[in-house]
Amino acid sequence: MPTLRQARVAEMIKRDLAEILSKDVGDPRVALVSVTDVEVAQDFSIAKVFISVMGDEQEKHAAMKALRSGAGFIRGRLGSMLELRTVPMLVFRFDEGIDRGVRMFELLREEQQFAASMPPATEEELAAVREEMAEETGK
Repeated sequence: MPTLRQARVAEMIKRDLAEILSKDVGDPRVALVSVTDVEVAQDFSIAKVFISVMGDEQEKHAAMKALRSGAGFIRGRLGSMLELRTVPMLVFRFDEGIDRGVRMFELLREEQQFAASMPPATEEELAAVREEMAEETGK
């Protein structure tokens, strides 16, 4: 669990990185990058920056390559915005949670469409399922 100071620094980094990426970085590969979260190490030497990129896999990898090559510039700009003695080294990572959430939503939608295409169950089928469930719980 991060300390209060770690959480505050992470939130400041997240806010300022979003501004830097939108205003100061001229690379078009980072145009569709969103900073989703930042985790700061206990000694404040490293900040893991979780990003989300709109686009296909090729665009995601191009954006990551651009961020990694521009990390020094971004860190310098961040240093001028933050009031810290030392600015953490930035380590960029993909935020897989968003992709997993989108995939889960797609699966649920497919299941809903499949269920809607099925004919409604008859009373006999429902009774059979109830009997089967009662036998399983009675064991």
